[in-house]
Amino acid sequence: LVAVGAGLLVWAVRATLDARRHGDVRLVMDPFPGSIGGHVGAAVDLPAVPYHPGLQFAVTLRCAYHYPTRSAGSSTSNDTHSREHVVWQAEGAAQVQPQGQGSRISFRLNVPAGLPQSEDPAGDSEHHWTVLLDSTDPALKLSRQFEVPVYATRAESTWLAQDAASHPQVQARQ
Repeated sequence: LVAVGAGLLVWAVRATLDARRHGDVRLVMDPFPGSIGGHVGAAVDLPAVPYHPGLQFAVTLRCAYHYPTRSAGSSTSNDTHSREHVVWQAEGAAQVQPQGQGSRISFRLNVPAGLPQSEDPAGDSEHHWTVLLDSTDPALKLSRQFEVPVYATRAESTWLAQDAASHPQVQARQ
């Protein structure tokens, strides 16, 4: 019990320091919800991260199948763990622009038709869509994961034009 309390305290301190360093980090989607057969796009404002032309962020959009497993030899449900299998993934580089005293990170990725929707049930399992946003600057140490809703609406972004997968930074890495 003491170990759990100490772990929660460490997590709270780290979360507080991260919030002070990077500010309130929220993902604003365009379109909302994300769209199979269309786009998943979003912007994140980082008020505490001053803009400079060298800022770079990698973005990954992932659809994963989450399913329960039991520990070997276990017959109780207390030994059940969740696993995931990546069904589809796209990677790209986000656009970075000045936003007030900070920076705005935005991206858009094309999502092919025929993929499973968010929380699409498959027995006692389901699908989850996740956006991973990572700074490529080790000094910044910004890494965020957002679970996002994605459904087969074929909607496209209204204000995000460039596909993150064809960003010049991605082309330079290949």
